[in-house]
Amino acid sequence: MSPYRILIADDNHDHVLLTADAVASANVGPVETRVARDGREALAALLTGEWLPDLVLLDLQMPIVDGFEVLRRMRANERLRSIPVVLLTSSADDRDAARGRGLGSTAFVTKPLDGAALRDLLSPVQSNHPGATAPARVEVHP
Repeated sequence: MSPYRILIADDNHDHVLLTADAVASANVGPVETRVARDGREALAALLTGEWLPDLVLLDLQMPIVDGFEVLRRMRANERLRSIPVVLLTSSADDRDAARGRGLGSTAFVTKPLDGAALRDLLSPVQSNHPGATAPARVEVHP
């Protein structure tokens, strides 16, 4: 049974831990989580093709390359454009949400993310993923 793959792209270590806890409490089955600490790392992880996520949880405000640019490049890449992207932000600015929708985000969530919210976001995506009903097991890889 292959794990559900999630890329968490966030420069704030505490937010990464909170998001990983939300993934664990969402009980979506076996999960393999990888972390990118800025937009450049996120793009490098996505573009190598060695490991493709089933979902990207993407912080908007990151150094070097921000979340909007990561999303823009994902949607411009044929191999990456269908991967669901949930934008995470500590801002409730409606303009950010509108910009994210315009770039093709799947959802826009104000941090911190909790397990119930993540479960709701994943339900349409995970229904096609094998092992979605198994107990959660989260492995966080740098």
